[in-house]
Amino acid sequence: MKEKMKSSSKIRTVQKLSGFCQSPDVRALCFLFLLLSASCSFIFRDYLYGNDLMIFNDIGSDTWQQYIMNYTSIVNHLRDGSFSLWDFNNGLGINQFNFNLFDPFLMLLYGVGVVLGPAHMLLYINVIQILKIMVAAFAFYWFLSQFSFSVPSKMITSYAYALNGFLLVWGQHYQFGTVVIYFPLMLLFCEKFIQKKKGKALFPVMVFLCGIYSVYFTYMCLAATGLYLLFRILMLDGLTWKERIQRFLLGCAEMIMGVGMSLVVFLPMAEVLLNVSSRLESDGTGLLDFLRQCFTPYSRKFYLSMLKRMFSSNLQNGYGLAKGPQQYVMNYYEDPVLFCSTLAVFLNVQFLAVLRKADMTKRAKRVLYGVAALILVGTALPVGGTVFNYFTLPTQRYTFVLMTVFLLLMAWMRDYMRKGGKLNLVLILAVTALMGWAYWCGYEQAGFQEYRTNILILTVTGILTAVCLTLLCFLKDIQIRNVILGVMGVVLVVNVVSEGGTNYQNRVTMKKTDVPAE
Repeated sequence: MKEKMKSSSKIRTVQKLSGFCQSPDVRALCFLFLLLSASCSFIFRDYLYGNDLMIFNDIGSDTWQQYIMNYTSIVNHLRDGSFSLWDFNNGLGINQFNFNLFDPFLMLLYGVGVVLGPAHMLLYINVIQILKIMVAAFAFYWFLSQFSFSVPSKMITSYAYALNGFLLVWGQHYQFGTVVIYFPLMLLFCEKFIQKKKGKALFPVMVFLCGIYSVYFTYMCLAATGLYLLFRILMLDGLTWKERIQRFLLGCAEMIMGVGMSLVVFLPMAEVLLNVSSRLESDGTGLLDFLRQCFTPYSRKFYLSMLKRMFSSNLQNGYGLAKGPQQYVMNYYEDPVLFCSTLAVFLNVQFLAVLRKADMTKRAKRVLYGVAALILVGTALPVGGTVFNYFTLPTQRYTFVLMTVFLLLMAWMRDYMRKGGKLNLVLILAVTALMGWAYWCGYEQAGFQEYRTNILILTVTGILTAVCLTLLCFLKDIQIRNVILGVMGVVLVVNVVSEGGTNYQNRVTMKKTDVPAE
């Protein structure tokens, strides 16, 4: 009898594993892993197979001049048992809470340093970045799985998210890139809370994990999650206004609970940040002056930069790398980072046109139009950068929250097209013209051949995307439309890989041969 029970138990286990492996989501994630592995092998080829280290002395020189020295100090103190959160052996005294000490990826890097030595730690920074890209893809796929998107749409959209402009630009500053993982996970558990799904109790836990990672980014994540919670609850049908308010307040209470759980780390980090960072300074003006600052339009060059950077993060090269006049506002990092594939630009513009006839409730349509208006006003005026920067000086670092929105809508639009939805040809032509202008300006300014080659690839992939979308305006056969969608997926891969790789080419870096034996 016992042998029969053991045998039947093994059979059930095998059946479960077989069913798990045959799951469309599991197969999609395996393919996504392989595709990202191949893509990252190309993007980081100079760092994986060449002599370069991801430690820069051109754009983003903080990595060379500050971060690596601090990480080495942490590892050395951990190895000799003298580590403290306030380390007075480093200069005149450096509060380690100011360096995202609880970033899980940095903790992994410290672990490598402790085991292999601080010199060997530097060799694995690029591996940590690739791991971060993988985790970002899986986190976003998990978030999209809370909705009824098709598996191909979730897969291609998650791929684009993993190689989004913010992660590949700000990710060069190591701890900054991790926020693109925390934010979709926070939205994931917020969505579970909204839909009352299994796992909703982990919402405050996710806030806690983000809270001990970074005060600076936790504030931005919480502000964006609060807006997401508000708009999603407004979209729900079958609730009275009293029930909506109660649900919203309960969600806010869960976020506050998560922050409370993190206070042992959150408070000392906040104390350091609010008293040290020059980017959080306020001019102390009155309310009217503050409102005037929020709603006074930016300079003309800001809007030119914003339009160009929707199509690429590499069209405006600073540090004397450009031939033509510069149009960027601050620099490569601080200007808006909006690129998450050329396809995303086309489809987000299309979304505003097709939403009116979409198969959803009038309430949901009104809410989504409100979201679009809020994003437009928030990005076009300083109010967005001011609110997301603790109501002080406006910055563009909050733009990582927009990546999630853009690609969420892209997934919706891809399924809309798969089902035979009609597109607006005029808007396709308008976006194509805007794209052509952006790439032409970038090509004229490009100082290195790598930048020009990338612009040519982006131009070709952008035109192919426009052609595919134009064909979808006229072709009705579902099989042919699916083939075109497949071609667009391949084009997107080339598009984002070329753009991503350019961020890391022809850089002034520390070399592997510069690293001492110990």
